[in-house]
Amino acid sequence: MGNLRDEEDTIAYRVKSIRTYKNLTQEELAGLAGYNDKSSISKIENSGNEISLKKINRIAKALGVSPSELISDTADFRANGLAGTAAKGSQNFLEIT
Repeated sequence: MGNLRDEEDTIAYRVKSIRTYKNLTQEELAGLAGYNDKSSISKIENSGNEISLKKINRIAKALGVSPSELISDTADFRANGLAGTAAKGSQNFLEIT
């Protein structure tokens, strides 16, 4: 397994970080994104960066963030206070609206 900084560079990590920050289960996010079940979200969270633009837009909308939050430079992701959220499960970060 790579180090945390490498992990933070993946869309999968960012989706999971924002989802857990917003206290959403995979099932809840799947519903918000229009998927039938959580398996789609699980696949996205475990895929690294292999996700279509259509899915990025769909997930970003469901999470209430811009697509750039999922694909932007890691420094931008850290500046918004979400880096490490998935690893720590912490709720002490800035809210993204």
